Amino acid sequence: MDDRVVAGTWFFALLGSTDWIDGYVARRFNQISELGKILDPVVDRVVFFVGITMMLYSGLPIWFGVAVLVREISIALVMLGGTAMGMQRFPVSRDGKRAAFALMAAVPYLTLGSVGGNWTAFWWIGWAVGVPGLYLSYKSFFLYLPTVKSHMSSRKSE
Repeated sequence: MDDRVVAGTWFFALLGSTDWIDGYVARRFNQISELGKILDPVVDRVVFFVGITMMLYSGLPIWFGVAVLVREISIALVMLGGTAMGMQRFPVSRDGKRAAFALMAAVPYLTLGSVGGNWTAFWWIGWAVGVPGLYLSYKSFFLYLPTVKSHMSSRKSE
């Protein structure tokens, strides 16, 4: 099982890095589209769900996976609900981007660290990145709520 976990973890890390790369390329070459603004957060949620499932399969603490998933499900529902009710789109906050980056990095580190052997040091790196990432993800979620409300209000006044 260890070889499969390691291979899956490296694949997940590759998926996570493509999220950053495609965003950088889109901004650098001014290739930002409305479809991309919609698809990027959706793909982020899917990647988190796959990563957390992988973490739980490899025996990592359930509380961390559940905490990440609760936030991801909550933000998805808030944004879907707001969009369905005509909310104006707004950009992801800097804290939201930092949280996504930290959690996408923490998942592979924690998963590799759980394998043991030569990978054990990654466990500590994962927690050093994951705990602040989790904090930032919840902070950004609660800061999004007034933004969503104001964008809903501005839509009603048009």
